[in-house]
Amino acid sequence: MKYLSVLSSVLLLQGVVAQTPDKTKENHPKLETYRCTKAKGCKKHTNYIVADAGSHNIHQKGTNLGCGDWGNAPNSTACPDEKTCAKNCILEGLSDYSTIGVTTSGNSLRLQQLIDGKLVSPRVYLLEENKKKYEMLKLTGSEFSFDVETEKLPCGMNGALYLSEMPQDGGKSTSKNSKAGAYYGGGYCDAQCYVTPFINGVGNIKGQGVCCNEMDIWEANSRSTHIAPHPCTEPGLYGCEGEECQKSGICDKSGCGWNHYRNGVKNFYGRGKDFKVDSTRKFTVVSQFVADKSGDLKEMHRHYVQDNKIIHSAIVNIQGPPKINFINDEYCKATYADDYMRIGGTSQMGDAMTRGMVLAMSVWWSEGDNMAWLDGGSQSAGPCDATEGNPSNIVKVQPNPEVTFSNIRIGEINSTFSVKSPAYPGPHRLSRAACISGVDRRMWTATPLVLVEQQKRQEKIEEKNVMGLRPRKASSPQQQLPLSNLEFHIPMPRSLSAVSSLEIRDLNRDQIRFYHPGYLKPLNLLFCLPRVDWNHTEGEFGVHYLTALTACQIIANNCFGKGRLARDETGKDLVSSDEKVLLQRDYWFFVEGDERYPVVPSFRDWQFPHDKLPDWWTTPSCATAPHSKRCAITNTSYAFTWAHLIPKEEQQWFNKNGMGLYGGGSHNIDDPHNVLPLKADLYVCFDQSVFALIPKITNASSGAEVSTQYMVHVLDGREAEFAALYQNRPVGTLVEGSREFLFARFAWSIFSFLKPFLTSGVGRRVVRFRLRPADNDEEEENLVPEMQTVFMDSRKLETLYGGGPRKRAVSLESSYVDLEDGWDDEHSGRTEMEG
Repeated sequence: MKYLSVLSSVLLLQGVVAQTPDKTKENHPKLETYRCTKAKGCKKHTNYIVADAGSHNIHQKGTNLGCGDWGNAPNSTACPDEKTCAKNCILEGLSDYSTIGVTTSGNSLRLQQLIDGKLVSPRVYLLEENKKKYEMLKLTGSEFSFDVETEKLPCGMNGALYLSEMPQDGGKSTSKNSKAGAYYGGGYCDAQCYVTPFINGVGNIKGQGVCCNEMDIWEANSRSTHIAPHPCTEPGLYGCEGEECQKSGICDKSGCGWNHYRNGVKNFYGRGKDFKVDSTRKFTVVSQFVADKSGDLKEMHRHYVQDNKIIHSAIVNIQGPPKINFINDEYCKATYADDYMRIGGTSQMGDAMTRGMVLAMSVWWSEGDNMAWLDGGSQSAGPCDATEGNPSNIVKVQPNPEVTFSNIRIGEINSTFSVKSPAYPGPHRLSRAACISGVDRRMWTATPLVLVEQQKRQEKIEEKNVMGLRPRKASSPQQQLPLSNLEFHIPMPRSLSAVSSLEIRDLNRDQIRFYHPGYLKPLNLLFCLPRVDWNHTEGEFGVHYLTALTACQIIANNCFGKGRLARDETGKDLVSSDEKVLLQRDYWFFVEGDERYPVVPSFRDWQFPHDKLPDWWTTPSCATAPHSKRCAITNTSYAFTWAHLIPKEEQQWFNKNGMGLYGGGSHNIDDPHNVLPLKADLYVCFDQSVFALIPKITNASSGAEVSTQYMVHVLDGREAEFAALYQNRPVGTLVEGSREFLFARFAWSIFSFLKPFLTSGVGRRVVRFRLRPADNDEEEENLVPEMQTVFMDSRKLETLYGGGPRKRAVSLESSYVDLEDGWDDEHSGRTEMEG
């Protein structure tokens, strides 16, 4: 924690430990915290708050004179030696913490910088329930999370939450002259090694610096935020002298800092909706201290939760450091944290965190440097100018600066936070953003009226060609409107920040589009895929050819033999199978012999192509035993959960398609071959169709044996950071019999992108899988599978797949059997999609 070079008067005694408490009652505020496990969740824990001893009234016995100032040894008159100092210096208890800007309510702690215009700037520590000792947090290999409100912290303010390796008893056991202890907030130390009048509760007669390990979990205002570990060579509180106290001494004063703004991601954290983390509203901060098998700290991860969404730290976007989004030794070396590495780096910091550290929280400003190291543009730390952080300007912007910390949780990694899973709406997720900005009802109502009218004329023709006959072509130029006169600009989304590690530029804007040749533009856009695969020959990003082709073939009713991609809307310039990565912006998918081929509208309408899977969709080569308890993607054993390849909500589809024949043949959707261990955050992304698992060729370099391995393929390009972290990452934990389940999951994910095409305001030809009674089976005991092509007008499509008016709920089977007559007569399909 960086401290001001010119201290305000209220801080002159902060950290000072008076020797003899008086009889004034110390009324510690109660604070509820939580201890969490993945198995049992979070349990409430009772703690108390104590203010730093320097926030108490400290004076010489019988007078109002103090005992010393921060930065110096104690007053020589009051403290000629330790014993005399203990007798002469009195500490008064705090009966009302609100007078120093500290209030609690349940699990919430509020810290105010000013009380009635008076500077108080409190710093507090977490006590055990008995109030006699500090709670020692041992966070190596663990997770720490809290909620924070920073709206009232403008430029120049710092609401800090960090760890200090203070003595658990506040130094009371180190000497018989140490009287105050943790009960009164004694024993403070940090990696800055400041000289204080007292050290470990006794007079600092030698004027030593007070040093110890410090882990700055959170230093922030509403404009910028900072993380920094500060290790020391010595364990616990240590009194330094001379060179030991300097920058090249026993502690790393600068730390290995992580600041998104300094790392080139200026739109990550700030005030308002233009930032990924909006600092004007409450959010959750999650810190993960990842250890290796031997228990040594190796990495520090950070993410946030706001609006029920997990927001991962952004990847470094400047030259030099590795393209990662967490702190490790490699990052620290590249950012010139030389003292950090000299002292022992991340593992040295982890040693202190394993021994146990005290939680400290504070709010303060800096009269010396205006907190420029945290948020100043002059230091590339934030957007604040040279004077905004001056206290005289702070109060003009915010008369009452304050910070609120709440909901403090400590536990196993991925146990202290959660996001609520939305109710499963079926394959067509109503919450999914269209693959191009503006593809919703508002966009389609902006479509030129003449285009819609032409398409509706086509609908009337289609009603007479329900079983797939091609419509007659217009007989006159007046009937066939030229597309060149009807060009319609599709609004494009705002691009994402560049991701240097993959050079993925504007993933959302630069997506590759796949069109249906049987409809007018722009009503013919099937779906989009982001450019996430590197074409070594052209030096550009594109889309894996086989992934895109197979997605189109699935949507076109499994036309694996007849479906081809073309570079033009006439279908003459076909894409060769030798083209590994698609680079062109627009492609058209053609089915031989049927330019206006019907599409399968949803996963539940799709029939699994049992013995017709594409040859390239191979059996997993990295076979492992069922129920392996390591994440299939990260190979970590912590915080994993079981993800179903075919989701449990698709049990009826599973049964109807005979999927129980695969895997272990258990005829159960919970078959071990249909489950996959994933980290909890990856599970959420998997369930939202952000990525699929695709077999891709590896070791294709000259002279190497070519093999195929399943890899992560990102389907939703809205988060460039996710693609940079996981695209083409090998999947190391797959059960050998899971090939068919993996293919079904890929199809399930692809269908979730089809909603804009179906709800564009025009009718579509669709093909749907149903079970119908066998011929001459009056009892309907034997059902046979059948694919039926129907025409659905725009109203019915909107009702079924766009979240439109719902008349009544029916079961999946009844939608195909009991409503058969109405379907055939009216081409209406299901009354409602389940879910």
